[in-house]
Amino acid sequence: MIPAYRVDAVVEVPWGAHPTEVLGYYNLDRTMYAMFFLMDMAGESLKTWMNEWVYGCPNRQAPQGCSLEFKCGG
Repeated sequence: MIPAYRVDAVVEVPWGAHPTEVLGYYNLDRTMYAMFFLMDMAGESLKTWMNEWVYGCPNRQAPQGCSLEFKCGG
């Protein structure tokens, strides 16, 4: 829980918790979760991962060519 005084806004972003789960909506993406948490967080691998799976998705609501399309059908 986040206390109200720490919240400025609440924004709905489909699949916003990915690769973690949101109970009742979608499950943990174990493959993507492992890829993310097993990399060198301080090195180039984090930048590469972010460019491929976050910044490289042109539309966060319908990521084309990204893991969500593969795992969840878009």
